[in-house]
Order: sequence, then C-alpha cells, then structure tokens
Amino acid sequence: MIGDFRYALRVLLKTPAYSLIAIVTLALGIDAPHASMPMTTLRFV
Repeated sequence: MIGDFRYALRVLLKTPAYSLIAIVTLALGIDAPHASMPMTTLRFV
C-alpha cells in the first residue's frame, strides 16, 4: 500500500501540469454542488 502511494506521488511529481489539472478538477467537482445550493434555495424561497 505504501509502495502504491510512493509510486503515485512520484508520477504526480513527474508531471506537475497534469497534477495541477487533476487537483483543480477534483476541487471544482467537489465544491460545485455546495456552491450551487444557495442559488437553488433562493429560487424556491
């Protein structure tokens, strides 16, 4: 398990542009439902 983590870290450090795109995509995917919820509740109130 630790070997897999080290390998993933090594690959991500080898390609920093890909890592940045992956991290930003994950952050936006996680945050998008939370950010849109207040707008949705304002429409129905």
